[in-house]
Amino acid sequence: MSHGITAFPLPGLSIEIGSLLDEACAKLGIESSKYPYGNYLVAHGGAQSIFGIDVNQYHLRCYGYDGPLKEVEYGLDPSLIENNKINFKKHVESLEKIFGEPEQKMGDDFISMTQHDSYVLAYARWKSEIFDVYFAIYSGIREMGTSKPYVGQLSFTWTDVVTAATAHLQKQNNYVESLHLQQLDITQATAFKVKNMGYSGYEADNVRIAKRALCTPWLFETPHQIKTLLHETSSAIVFIPIAGGMLASNSQDSAILVKGDNSRVSSDNMLPAKGGGGMHLSVNGVNLHTSHSSKQIQVILDWLSTEMEIEVEVSEFYDC
Repeated sequence: MSHGITAFPLPGLSIEIGSLLDEACAKLGIESSKYPYGNYLVAHGGAQSIFGIDVNQYHLRCYGYDGPLKEVEYGLDPSLIENNKINFKKHVESLEKIFGEPEQKMGDDFISMTQHDSYVLAYARWKSEIFDVYFAIYSGIREMGTSKPYVGQLSFTWTDVVTAATAHLQKQNNYVESLHLQQLDITQATAFKVKNMGYSGYEADNVRIAKRALCTPWLFETPHQIKTLLHETSSAIVFIPIAGGMLASNSQDSAILVKGDNSRVSSDNMLPAKGGGGMHLSVNGVNLHTSHSSKQIQVILDWLSTEMEIEVEVSEFYDC
């Protein structure tokens, strides 16, 4: 379904898809900052109305740290509350006049406010090949950090992540070519068998690869010859010497590990409690997840200590 949105709607102007966050911020007269709980940049500004609905703020988010603008989200103003209720039906109908029939819709005509603000009571979603439009009413007034209080959201998300990643993929391809991976000596590989319980996901490969290029650009697709080695040896991770360090690879992701760089390796051991627990190893973003207290993970950590002079203190906690 096409709803006609082809650019980010912002106060007094539209921002073309593919624009960088800093470009949008310059036009809006605001500044960006790193989001403290994620690998991306955000920016905040004030607003009064969007498509006839009262709002009091907007938030911009980009793909990764330096990717193009991904989303603009408006906070719905508490003035929408009348007699402790919000007329969801009225607002959705006004949006339907602009975007057409929503692809998804859930909620009563009138939404009563409660003391709990952590969940969505009503929403409508419009989708197209370019943008998702999402309107939601929360169960109460929400306050987060320095944001003004708000009771819901109206957001516009550019969903074509493959196009968004075009420049990053080209930069990554150039980097991978510079590594001359076709010259790798597979006979020097050190492979480890681990019962990897990590999720391979259900995304198409081009989407997965695009998201990785945008959000974790130091990771790249594992070369075919290494995928074959992992399969033939039933291994979960392999290390191969390369100029400047060691190439670490699982079945999808590869990265360069530098000798002595402790900051790039971490491991967590979740002991069984309410949950069944598990153990996680990250080697510069090349991840393994297996059962708790894994002896195989410890073998890898010992090898990293001996061969790469990397010491890792395993964080241990209960799976509550």
